[in-house]
Amino acid sequence: MKPIPGAKITFTKADLAHFSDGQKKVLYVFAHILNRTKLLETQVFSQWRTATDTQISSIERDAALFGVFEFLILLAGDLKEGWEAFQKCYFGTQLSKTLNAQLSGEIQQTLKRLSSHFSGTSITHRLRNDFAYHHSPDKVLSTLDILADDDPHTAYLFDDDNNYFDYATKLRIAAVAESLGIMDWRTVVEHLVTTVAGEVFGDFSTALNAIVVTLMETIAPQHEAVELPSVPSDGELSGHFFFYINR
Repeated sequence: MKPIPGAKITFTKADLAHFSDGQKKVLYVFAHILNRTKLLETQVFSQWRTATDTQISSIERDAALFGVFEFLILLAGDLKEGWEAFQKCYFGTQLSKTLNAQLSGEIQQTLKRLSSHFSGTSITHRLRNDFAYHHSPDKVLSTLDILADDDPHTAYLFDDDNNYFDYATKLRIAAVAESLGIMDWRTVVEHLVTTVAGEVFGDFSTALNAIVVTLMETIAPQHEAVELPSVPSDGELSGHFFFYINR
């Protein structure tokens, strides 16, 4: 844990009187996308920290791996939706023609990479389209063929409905591994962490943050120094699946 200094930025709707509709769309839509994807990224790494913590039980680690996997799929879906909104708000409103020149060369290179993260063959695209919000009974049956006949199926049943069905997670991960052409399904989660939460989210959030901040600089908002007193590092995050309600 350590304190992180920052700034509180304050402005009013009246301060946006000089903004075009395109600028207003970016200021509000991009900010929401950044809030939501940042939340999902935090959950990915919180669950990943728990899943790789050898000091806790294997049951908790297995459930946390499920958490990593599902938050990654949600993040991929939101990044793909965010990319579609990005194109409408930034390119579709022609804002890019005036704002691009104000961005650093590094950010402009990041913008050029974005489209490749969301092409029809990209991991992000396939996770969103094939797995994000789908529960396909037919896909379950076809994916079962990937597993050996003696593959162990495990479920954990505890009080307070703290049940975790590990075999269902394993099958879902195997389906994604097959879709991505990854031979060993057990390595797919770490691969997705590196790709989706690392490369794609990194480029996407860097570009959107730079654009929003550049727009804010034209508002002349009020600045106030603030501090987050105790912020965990990525190695100190912790995500949980099991809990009980203290009555």
